[in-house]
Amino acid sequence: STSAGSSSGTSTPSTNTDSSKKRGLAYNTASLTQYFTGGNSKVSWAYNWGQTSTGSVNGLEYVPMLWNNDPSRLKSWKANAEAAIAAGSTHLFSFNEPDLNTQANMAISDAVSAYKDNMNQFAGKAKLGAPAVTNGGAPMGLTYLTDFISSCTTCTIDFVNIHWYD
Repeated sequence: STSAGSSSGTSTPSTNTDSSKKRGLAYNTASLTQYFTGGNSKVSWAYNWGQTSTGSVNGLEYVPMLWNNDPSRLKSWKANAEAAIAAGSTHLFSFNEPDLNTQANMAISDAVSAYKDNMNQFAGKAKLGAPAVTNGGAPMGLTYLTDFISSCTTCTIDFVNIHWYD
């Protein structure tokens, strides 16, 4: 999207359009996010697979993630999600590849239960993401996601993020 340009007939990008909010970064080192900000960057958010940022993400929105249903993660989730929302986070991610045994590794029934108990409470306070599945074949990937959504009928799911390795 562009806004009215200068007298030379050029146009300048507008900021904060819906399409620009769809671009984000996954990071291990927060300081490296600085290379994706400013100027005409359309990156507006970042995450690190965790509940809290491990440093400044240079003006980007930090999006916390409830990685899986491990009791230690569940114990800290509410306070960390509330703190992130208070600091300006408008989105929350749920489980990281629950369909993969080397990642969150969650049965659909466990993912549904954990989502209802830990994500739904933030409906209306932040946009809530469905579990981020892999692109593996059934019963993984889109099959897992379809089964999760079909089973989580009282869940608020505002967006879907899919990990695609191809």
